[in-house]
Amino acid sequence: MQEISALELAARPKVILNLLGSLLGALSALCVVPAGVAFGCGDGEPALAFAAVALVTGAIGYGLRRLQPTRSIQRNEALVVTAAIFVLAAVVMTPPLLAYGLSARDAFFEAVSGVTTTGLTTLRRVQDMPDSFVFARAWMQWFGGLGIVALTIVFVLEPGIAVRQLGGEANDSPSESTRHRARRILVAYLALTSFGILVLWVLGLRPFDAVNIAMASVSTGGFAPHDDSIAAFQSPTVHMAVMGLSFLGALPLPLYLALHHRRIPWSRFWEVPALLVFGVVASLLIAMLQPAGNSFEQALFLGFSAQSTTGFSLGTTDIGAAASLVVVVSMLTGGCVASTAGGVKMLRTLILARVLRWQVQSTHLPPDAVAAPRLRGERLDAGEIQQALVIVLLFVGVVLASWWAFLLAGHDPVDALFEVASATGTVGLSSGITAPDLSLGLRSVLCADMLLGRLEVIAFLVLVAPSTWLGRKAT
Repeated sequence: MQEISALELAARPKVILNLLGSLLGALSALCVVPAGVAFGCGDGEPALAFAAVALVTGAIGYGLRRLQPTRSIQRNEALVVTAAIFVLAAVVMTPPLLAYGLSARDAFFEAVSGVTTTGLTTLRRVQDMPDSFVFARAWMQWFGGLGIVALTIVFVLEPGIAVRQLGGEANDSPSESTRHRARRILVAYLALTSFGILVLWVLGLRPFDAVNIAMASVSTGGFAPHDDSIAAFQSPTVHMAVMGLSFLGALPLPLYLALHHRRIPWSRFWEVPALLVFGVVASLLIAMLQPAGNSFEQALFLGFSAQSTTGFSLGTTDIGAAASLVVVVSMLTGGCVASTAGGVKMLRTLILARVLRWQVQSTHLPPDAVAAPRLRGERLDAGEIQQALVIVLLFVGVVLASWWAFLLAGHDPVDALFEVASATGTVGLSSGITAPDLSLGLRSVLCADMLLGRLEVIAFLVLVAPSTWLGRKAT
């Protein structure tokens, strides 16, 4: 342990601030879009608020970028930046939402829910809000989804089966690959979003609804422009299109680049059929366990909405305790690595299942046998297994701790578990607990759940760990 401590390097504040400066500059540019939409809709005060935030954020980002950058970025620095930018994004987007008449606690909750692509809301009626507000919520989810994918691929993923599955990009030169990856991710994300808008528009949705729902679907966010979510559109074809777009958003974005360039074989993306199987199984179980009055279409939609962590619905989520627990499992397992989806991710779920199976199989081996668990023919090393197990345990720990807080407040156990699993998995489905009268304390718990779930807990732990900031620093 002492040998490891001797090798530890603390994070360098100047490096972190320089990186945050670049990201704040991007966030400043992103604020210009809702400012323009608000101005076009005649909502002068919100337009000025977004513009002011863009100017202030841009000025701060410019000042931080003037700090001397470095070519080498430590992993703890990358994780600190990843954690900090999501918290800062929620803080930055709160003042413009106040201009729409929201209270400070409602505005911050909406901002956290937006940038983490969750979709929970404490507002009583969304349809009473201006169109520019509805767009701003969908826009927050859209750039939040893009941000987490870009930051995960560029900064967070360690060498291993996940990176090999996504094309071995860790082997590129650091200076060139970072910019190259970010640009490729943006192109794929824009193409997928444009495809979604076109499909929904062709199916008869007005352009405003098509844009907002496509952004929320592709980002697996779930903020809808109507209080009845997708049920407001009484068209099974539209329902299935939204479900399909949500599923596409839960797939790895590099998959679309691989299909376009044909550089990476489809077989590398074996999370995709697993996600499809999990969604189908969840839907069938919900259909069997839900009340008799609910349709199979509702069960199918809910199953894939939970599995992709999108959070849209076709009606009530009052489906009984057994079906609710199925949804909880789907929300926590989530989508694929390098997608906009939340949860522990399909890859880690498969690793955990394979390790458990291997533990049973290893009892049949002779004592001197040398064997290791494999996933789709690739050997899992100890680091990959450890990371998957740690993430799963941390997610479970966050859910249990948050669940206990809701139980102490007197909420129904199943409803409370459903709510905290939805927040931690960044899903947005609600059992009805998240409402205008929710206490400030429980709002804070859900905000923490959304941020921890989006950051997969580890990044936040690195941010607050004393060893991240104290100790020997690289030159």
